Amino acid sequence: MKYTFNIQKQIIELKEKGFSSRYIAGQLGIGKTGVNNFWKSHKENSITSTNGPRVLLFDLETSASLVYCFGRHKQFINQDAVKIEGGKLLCSGFRWLNQDKTSVMYNKADIAIHGDYSVCYAMWHLFYNADIVVAHNLRGFDLKMLEVRCLANGLPPLPTVQLIDTLDIARKKFRFPSNKLDSLAAYLNVGRKVPHAGISLWVNVQEGDEQALSDMVEYCEGDVDLLYDVFMELRNRGLVSGVNFANYYSDNKPRCKSCGSDKLQFTGRTVTTPTGLFDEVSCSDCGSLQRTKDNKLTKDKRKSLMAAPKGVN
Repeated sequence: MKYTFNIQKQIIELKEKGFSSRYIAGQLGIGKTGVNNFWKSHKENSITSTNGPRVLLFDLETSASLVYCFGRHKQFINQDAVKIEGGKLLCSGFRWLNQDKTSVMYNKADIAIHGDYSVCYAMWHLFYNADIVVAHNLRGFDLKMLEVRCLANGLPPLPTVQLIDTLDIARKKFRFPSNKLDSLAAYLNVGRKVPHAGISLWVNVQEGDEQALSDMVEYCEGDVDLLYDVFMELRNRGLVSGVNFANYYSDNKPRCKSCGSDKLQFTGRTVTTPTGLFDEVSCSDCGSLQRTKDNKLTKDKRKSLMAAPKGVN
């Protein structure tokens, strides 16, 4: 049974308050079996954590457009020439940090009618349960694609989460021969993408070929596993900026900003900034380097330091 977003939201709220499926079904005018099936799916796609961030890694596979055109070179496709608009979510692979298994969500019935409500809502819910999301080209593709499909399906905006884009890290912090996920994985020696038949795979999936869908699920799962391994390699360099894993722990222990570990040790080196000196620290778990926030300079010494004129870099 496909429920509206508001019905799904009410089921979750009532279940979390302890109400039975029979009561919820009576209140909302729906079947008890449907409530049970939805709640089971909801729980399977959720993750709970009381200590540390909930980090979601994911990848989307989207549909191709079916259009009429008069040639193959430098074509401008007018809206009237579009028979079936592409960009629907055929499937979505996801994996939680520190979990071993990647899952792939898809709905054959939705694919058959060129829809994607089920996958879109499931991804919205995963975002709702996440603190941090990770993808390759997250800001340039996956996030925008997911947001526009939420809009098209009448879902609310995606919940606010912190974003980690492995493509951004590769571009800003390194100079790899290529920043494609497959190339990064090969360079880092963590694996390669699952081979596929090219555009014919998408054509066959959208035409209802079950073997093609199975191949796409395998391909999507492989992409998420590859993303996971690449992310771990990049994260362990301590170059994931803008996100501090230590924020998600309830204690006051000094923790690694890259992985949240409290196994830190001083390297014996000093980090110098324009306004201070700080001890360098290494994480024994992930190996990333960072510095303490305690300035080793005296208050008088800090007062004696000069700064550049305002507006001058």
